Amino acid sequence: MTDMKREIVAQQETDEGLSRSELSASTVKEIVSRRIESVTTDDTVAAAAAAMKEAEVGAIPVLDDQRRAVGILTDRDIVLRVVAERADPDEVLIGEVMTPGVISCVGDQTLAEAARIMEEHQVRRLLVLEDGSNRAIGIISLGDIAVHARRALAGEAIREVSKPSA
Repeated sequence: MTDMKREIVAQQETDEGLSRSELSASTVKEIVSRRIESVTTDDTVAAAAAAMKEAEVGAIPVLDDQRRAVGILTDRDIVLRVVAERADPDEVLIGEVMTPGVISCVGDQTLAEAARIMEEHQVRRLLVLEDGSNRAIGIISLGDIAVHARRALAGEAIREVSKPSA
């Protein structure tokens, strides 16, 4: 399972020669977790749940054959749309229960912009898309921002994302 855990891609050094410990990341591409598990609309919910368990995540992107994002499947989707309905996860296809569309950002955006998107939509993860396309290249989480951004930005993002929705 170690190889399934997220890999944090961090900037090793900058043009100014600062060490990693002396700086905070400023763009999404500096910290994006590029190893992402994904599923398709034709996979079963049981297969997705197993992939989520293996990767130790609560959400998994739903991609098409060209790795373009078409939705996301969360543990909440599984509970509310499969378990609560007493449906068989071995029979239900992801396309039937996923959340269509994806809240996302691109790698060149700043961490402040990513945090603002998370706050606005009250989500804890963003799919990172290749600039100019809908192709998934990674995932950034609120936890990633908390570890790599300025404390004030991380604190504000956590506070806003955690507020109950209206």
